[in-house]
Amino acid sequence: MQMLAAALALASSHAFVAPRSTVRAPSTRLSSSVWYDAQPQRRALIAGNWKLNPSTAQDADALLALLASNVRTMATPPEIVIFPPMPYLHRALEAVDGTGIAVGAQDISLEESGAFTGEVAASMVRSLGCDWALVGHSERRTLYDEGDDVCNQKVLRCLAQDGLKVILCAASRAAIKFQASRRCRGD
Repeated sequence: MQMLAAALALASSHAFVAPRSTVRAPSTRLSSSVWYDAQPQRRALIAGNWKLNPSTAQDADALLALLASNVRTMATPPEIVIFPPMPYLHRALEAVDGTGIAVGAQDISLEESGAFTGEVAASMVRSLGCDWALVGHSERRTLYDEGDDVCNQKVLRCLAQDGLKVILCAASRAAIKFQASRRCRGD
């Protein structure tokens, strides 16, 4: 966890959220300070991980069309990021173009190139036009034994790509163990 914290500390803050100015207000008490945001509140972020769904490209197209249609009817939509399975990334990018919906990859490789069948590099994801990557999902941690050190390396790979933002999933070890026990029971 210390390595992960170090990666986050070294990363530029704009990689995670829009830059915001913070102003320190004078405090009447010497022991504390009051901080407030000098800019209007940022938009809510809604991120949807599709996991291994839907099962066909046609179903993905229908879901994307419905999502794009719904967002176009909103006066002030929240910031929306979708994480479809890798085979649907290009379709998703085309379907949501002009809607304000961002598209991201569900995971990225530790490697940038080489003989790593099935892996997808952060540079590949960014070159497609994806703005986001999801790293450290509890299922990856449980099923593939990806610990904080692996997540740290993946975050750094993403941040090395200009414009690629990261959503880092951080779950407690107890939550991950609980999820693993449910999988063993078949829940």
